[in-house]
Amino acid sequence: MRLASFAQTESEPNDAFAQAASLPRVAYGVGNLDTVGDADYWSFSMEAGKAVQIELSAARMNRFQWGASGNIPRLTIWDTDGTTKILEHVYFSNLVGAELGSPLWNWGLHDLDIPMFIAPTSGTYFVSVRSDRELNAGAEYGIRIENVPLGNLQYEAEAEGVVGTNDTFQTAELITPGTVLGHFDIMPVAANEAVGGAASDYYRIDVSGPSVLTLNTFCQRNGRYRTESSYAYLQLDLYDTDGTSHLLRRYYGAFDDPTMLYTFTQAGSYYIAISEDNGGSSAPYVLSVDLQDSDADMMEMEPNDSA
Repeated sequence: MRLASFAQTESEPNDAFAQAASLPRVAYGVGNLDTVGDADYWSFSMEAGKAVQIELSAARMNRFQWGASGNIPRLTIWDTDGTTKILEHVYFSNLVGAELGSPLWNWGLHDLDIPMFIAPTSGTYFVSVRSDRELNAGAEYGIRIENVPLGNLQYEAEAEGVVGTNDTFQTAELITPGTVLGHFDIMPVAANEAVGGAASDYYRIDVSGPSVLTLNTFCQRNGRYRTESSYAYLQLDLYDTDGTSHLLRRYYGAFDDPTMLYTFTQAGSYYIAISEDNGGSSAPYVLSVDLQDSDADMMEMEPNDSA
């Protein structure tokens, strides 16, 4: 893989956030982790409520050298202070047997991008690239940061670390097509429980007639959150207008981030629930919502079992 001529080559030393080079949106940052223990920092500016995707090309760029070292790069986003971790991909954690990667990333050595980071505040953020196996050398890599259009951005009313605000269909928040930024929290351990419980986040969407609903989530693909020791796994459920009749459930779609496509045949208020599937970790999530009219004459009409 050859990077474009507008690539920006790293300038050592850049092993700390104070030495980070600014990476424009239009450029690839190109570096090399062929020295054991090396880390490269880059900086990028953002406005609050804006989104970027961070693309990392390493195994895609030099699979032979990365594979020979049995390694893959680790991508981390740091807050504006340069020391507080926000999101991080860890490839080799929870390594089981002879698998190449953890039970989460067991499809062979591959690059882990961060497809949807929404800035909580305006300022300069930092991203670091280092070898995931820190005692092994790495190889060359390329990193690129691109803006992601969000459309209508909506924030979950329930604050991070709080439960009980929108945890039932009766308290569901009304949302419209666009992007929803929420946060999934694991409840504290109760006296009679071995582990903490998980509360669902409920949303309501109003449908005016026959429509096609498309839902996409971004959570696991964005990495582990702050000091969490594991990834968060989401479960996505759709309920009928009574809030209890189950229409559809999804656990995955893009890796383990669930996606959903559903056709409504009649108007009404329907309910979307986001809950934690199995990981036991708190994390922010992004819910992308698209709702398009569907012509009634395009719906299936039974009987249609023959030509």
